This record gives sequence, structure tokens and C-alpha cells, in this order.
Amino acid sequence: MNELLRPIYDDFSTPEYIDDELRLAAFWVSLKGVRTWLHYDSSGNHNLNAQVIGSKRIQLFDPAEVTNLYMLPSSNFSAVNIESPDFEQHPLARK
Repeated sequence: MNELLRPIYDDFSTPEYIDDELRLAAFWVSLKGVRTWLHYDSSGNHNLNAQVIGSKRIQLFDPAEVTNLYMLPSSNFSAVNIESPDFEQHPLARK
């Protein structure tokens, strides 16, 4: 436990639907306008997204499409800019 966060520990509880398989949790906080590069989570962890204020756009792709997404070598990130794909450089991304 991070001692700096101790004052807010009592504000959170683990939901009943999360079983004992949960071994690691990350808490991501971002400001308005933050974007994440197209990637996949390779850690095997589950994800729960909670949008508290505003809206968020999330695009999910079938894992079978990974070959069309030009994953960078030794990485879980794509070379494709999903918001403005360069189809000349990444023609398979059209799929």
C-alpha cells in the first residue's frame, strides 16, 4: 500500500464481482484531451474504466486483427495513428 494514499483508502472498496484472482490494480487518472496510442494490455490484467465527468471514446479491436495493426517490435503499441491512419504506410489498417 502506498502510504501517501492512506487518507483515501477508506473511500474505496473492492466490488463483490472482483474475485481473488485480482493480484494487481492500477489507477489511471488523466486530464481532458489526453489520448492513448493504440495498444493492447499484455499483462493479463482485467480493466475497468470509469468515466467520472465528461465523455470518453474507446475503440476495441478483435485480437485477431493484431496483424493489421502494425504492432511495433517488442512492444504492445501499434505504429498506426488510429485517429489519422496513413494507409499508404499501413495498408492493412484499412481492414
